[in-house]
Amino acid sequence: MSSDVVFLAVQNFLTANFTSAPLVFENDPPFMPEPPTLWVWTEVYDISFDQVSMGTGSPLTALWREEGAVICHVMAPTGTGTYAARQMATSLAHLFVGLELSPGIRFQRVFIASGTESWDGNYWPMDMRAEWWREDAAP
Repeated sequence: MSSDVVFLAVQNFLTANFTSAPLVFENDPPFMPEPPTLWVWTEVYDISFDQVSMGTGSPLTALWREEGAVICHVMAPTGTGTYAARQMATSLAHLFVGLELSPGIRFQRVFIASGTESWDGNYWPMDMRAEWWREDAAP
């Protein structure tokens, strides 16, 4: 999972800027709408936390780079096709293209891909992945 700084920035951004469907974040209470409808399960995770500056005398005064991704799983009811989920994933992707969130979280590559049937068989995910990075003083 990502640092708390990145998670909170992404959660606040999506909550304020995406209102097309319910958003569910990591470890939120279970969500299964009745009747089944589109919703978005969102994960914010960290790929690496690496030192990027040398010669400062101590890793504690060095510059560190955190990299990760936001994955928005647009959950479509099984058997309803992909078009509505694809439209929603595209809308989410447009939110992240060129985005910079405070403090210095920069989004670069964005992907849309299909997932596999959900754990309960009632939903099928269309995934939007937005990769990000930020640099900061020692963690």
